[in-house]
Amino acid sequence: MIRRPPRSTLDRSSAASDVYKRQSEIYFSQGKFSLNKSARKELDKASRCLRKYPTQRIVVTGHTDPLKPQYGEGSKLNNVQLGLRRAEAIMNSLTKDGFDSGRFTITSVGAKDPMSTGKSEKSLRKNRRAHIFSSPEI
Repeated sequence: MIRRPPRSTLDRSSAASDVYKRQSEIYFSQGKFSLNKSARKELDKASRCLRKYPTQRIVVTGHTDPLKPQYGEGSKLNNVQLGLRRAEAIMNSLTKDGFDSGRFTITSVGAKDPMSTGKSEKSLRKNRRAHIFSSPEI
């Protein structure tokens, strides 16, 4: 698994910097890994940006809801698998758009890194996501 950089470095935009740069966040419906219309729109924006840096690696990390049975999406294993399917869906969409699959690293953290810790549907929705990062070629 790839070590994720500290959040403080994710939005750094300096081209000379050797840190990951967040490109996009793609959101999913509960328990789903299919790309909806807004996800495809966000992927189009990410695609345009990623094309500017053809030698950079693309890291896609899938996330899910927390594991609480009344609020979550399932067991730890199911959450990790769902996060991986979300990352794969993004990679597959971008490879169909002409990106080399060799540029990708896909990972899943399941419910380990929630964006929101609230228990409302609005809060939980923020955790059903995948992040797309680009990094300098290693």
